[in-house]
Amino acid sequence: MPKTVNAAFASFMKNTVNLDPDKVKTARASRNFLQSKIKGFDNFFPLYGEKDISFGSFARRTKIRELDDIDIIFTLKATGCSWSEDINGTVYIHTPEDSEEYRNYRHSDSLKLNSRKVLGKLLVSLKGISHYGQAEMHRNLHAATLKLISYEWNFDVVPAFFTTEDYLGRSYYIIPNGTGD
Repeated sequence: MPKTVNAAFASFMKNTVNLDPDKVKTARASRNFLQSKIKGFDNFFPLYGEKDISFGSFARRTKIRELDDIDIIFTLKATGCSWSEDINGTVYIHTPEDSEEYRNYRHSDSLKLNSRKVLGKLLVSLKGISHYGQAEMHRNLHAATLKLISYEWNFDVVPAFFTTEDYLGRSYYIIPNGTGD
């Protein structure tokens, strides 16, 4: 039993709030393994790996016990594509008409990329990686959730397109909105 308030607080932080350092080390190695597997996908979208980011509380080192998920954004190249935004803030990615790499991932009635089809392709690819129990669409349809067999945490994997700079020098990550855009 700690004898001072500071000792009691330190004990509480170590044993109740903060993640176990060994578990953090294992989780980072697990995340790095997944990222390497995604980078090695065959028959997938061209990747723009230098813009991939880890986000969420685990990446910010603010995650408290228990470690239940790790969030990752990995970026895809949008070769020849452009994007637009409507008055409501919905973003559309427009693919080139003659593009083979995006042909099967468009809305059926336009050249606009369909994010649900992109997520579907991601799920099929993720299911091919050993060490994972299942891959499924996240409940809000913007990410793929990958459940591990050997650890208690999941990965939420969000595909994104990284834009070129606009006229103000700003660039953006365009992620699925859950409705196909």
